[in-house]
Amino acid sequence: MNRRIPRLCNLLLVVGLFLFVTQFAHAGDVSRFSGSYRVVHESDLGSDTHVQLQIQLMNHGQRDVQIRRLTLWDSPHPDKDSDKNAAQPCSIVIHRGASASTTQEFTIRRQEYRLWARGAHPRLLLEVQLPDSRTVTEVVRLNPASSKKGN
Repeated sequence: MNRRIPRLCNLLLVVGLFLFVTQFAHAGDVSRFSGSYRVVHESDLGSDTHVQLQIQLMNHGQRDVQIRRLTLWDSPHPDKDSDKNAAQPCSIVIHRGASASTTQEFTIRRQEYRLWARGAHPRLLLEVQLPDSRTVTEVVRLNPASSKKGN
C-alpha cells in the first residue's frame, strides 16, 4: 500500500503539469484585455444594489475577437447559487488594438458596491470567441473611468 501513494502522487503531478502546459501553450492565442467602467445609474435594493455600467474594453491581442457573454465577478468567491451574477449575453466585436464600449446592468451586494468607492476594482469574466471558433474565458480588472466634467 505504501508504494501506491507515491505512484498516485506522481500521476497527479504529471496530470497537473500536463494541464498547466496545455493552458500555457494556448495563452498566446488569447487576446489580452484592459478595461474601465463608469457608473451610469444605481438603485438601492436593500442588501443589493442594481448598477448600470458603461464599460470600455481594449483588445491588446493580435486578433479580432467577439465577446459572447459578460459576467460581473463582484467578489473573490462569487456565490455560485445566486443568479445576481448571471452572464449577460452580448455580441461585441473588438478588433486588435482597438476598443469597444457597452452599457450593461448588474445586481451586486451593496457592501461590494461600497468597496468600489473605497478603491476596489470590479472584475468581468468575458466569454470570448476566437477566430478559430474556440471559446475561452478571460478575467478583466476594471479601472474607474476618469470623469471629464465640463464637456
